[in-house]
Amino acid sequence: MNRLLILTVFAGLALSACSEPTKPTGTAADAEKQMKQDSNPFYSDSALYMQHPPFDVIQNAHYAPAFE
Repeated sequence: MNRLLILTVFAGLALSACSEPTKPTGTAADAEKQMKQDSNPFYSDSALYMQHPPFDVIQNAHYAPAFE
């Protein structure tokens, strides 16, 4: 009886540990992040030859998401 109880508890813990945590949606941080992505030239397709990024509009702050 004790073995069955212990096995059930461990199985429940293992299954609950494998599930993804829920993420809050619609927060102010998400809106700010989306706005930053919209203004970042690295997140949009380029119309330049060979898909080169528009170097004239790139700022140092546009590189920050690559290091986060």
